[in-house]
Amino acid sequence: VLATGSKRWYGGNAFTDGAGARIEGQTALSPRILLNGAVAALHVRYAGAYRDYTGPVISANAQLTTFFDAHSFARAVVGVVRERARIAPLRDFQYVLGAGYYRENLPLGFAVYVNVQGALVRYDAPLPALGRVRNDVGTEYRLSLSNRNFDVFGFTPVVSYIHTDRYSNIGLYTYHRNRAEIGVTRNF
Repeated sequence: VLATGSKRWYGGNAFTDGAGARIEGQTALSPRILLNGAVAALHVRYAGAYRDYTGPVISANAQLTTFFDAHSFARAVVGVVRERARIAPLRDFQYVLGAGYYRENLPLGFAVYVNVQGALVRYDAPLPALGRVRNDVGTEYRLSLSNRNFDVFGFTPVVSYIHTDRYSNIGLYTYHRNRAEIGVTRNF
C-alpha cells in the first residue's frame, strides 16, 4: 500500500496537483514468469482555466514479465483508467495495451528498454461546442538508455526518447509529439 502524489507545471506555472493511494501486488507464476498488478486512485486538481478537468482518476493494471536470463526480460501490460472530470464531456475510460523488452550488460555497460503502448480513449458525452462525443486512439513508442558506468551515489541516469501519435475523431485533438525524459535508476 502506497500513498501517491503528483505535481505538474506548464510554462513555469502550476498546472495540476494530486493526492491518492495505490495498492500493488505480485506473484511468481513460475521461476521465469512474474505477474504484477496495481489498483490506484488519485484526486487530480487542475489550475486556472482547466478546473473542469478536476476529479478522481482510478486505474487498474497488470503486467506479465518473462525473464529470459539474468540480464533480459519481456513485459506485457494491460490496464484501464477512469477519469471523472467535473463535466461529462471531459470524463473518459482509457483501455491500454503494451509490450516492452529490456536488456542490460550490452557492450560498454549500456542497458536498453524499448516499449510500445496503445490506448483507446472513449469519452462520456458530446462536447457542447462540437456536438460530438470524442473518441481517441493513441500509440506511444519509447526507447530508454542507461549506462552502469555512470554512477552517482548509487544511481544511474536513464535517458528516454518518447514518440506519441494521438488520433481523434475530432481533428482538433489529433497530434504527434516527441519528447525526452531524464530519470534515474537505483544500482544494486
